[in-house]
Formats: sequence, C-alpha cells, structure tokens
Amino acid sequence: MESIKNLDPQEVDQMLRLPNSFYDKGLKDGERRAALRFAKRLLGEPVDLDLINQYTGLSKEKCKKLK
Repeated sequence: MESIKNLDPQEVDQMLRLPNSFYDKGLKDGERRAALRFAKRLLGEPVDLDLINQYTGLSKEKCKKLK
C-alpha cells in the first residue's frame, strides 16, 4: 500500500475501478448468454416472438436468427 501513496490520485482511482469494470462486463455477458439460452428454449415452444422479446430483451430479428 505504500507504493500506492506515491501514485497520482487519478491513477489510483483508475486502478481501483478495474476489478469492478471486469466484474460488470462479465455480469453483462452472462446475462446476455442467459437471455439467448432462454430465447432458444422458448423458440422450441409455441410462443409468440413478441413475448420472447418482452421477457428476454432480444429483438425480434435476433430471435429469428436463433431459429
């Protein structure tokens, strides 16, 4: 921690944000993958694309590509 005291405060702030940015990116990627898996399962059932869009947040075009 002593070496951090010698750094520019802006550099320290950026360093401390890195773990959170990686966590946020991973979380968003995981949510996107879960939505895709859910949509694929729903597409195998007689479910309207509007309903899939509503529950997954995926566009109708994206859902059509998954078929």
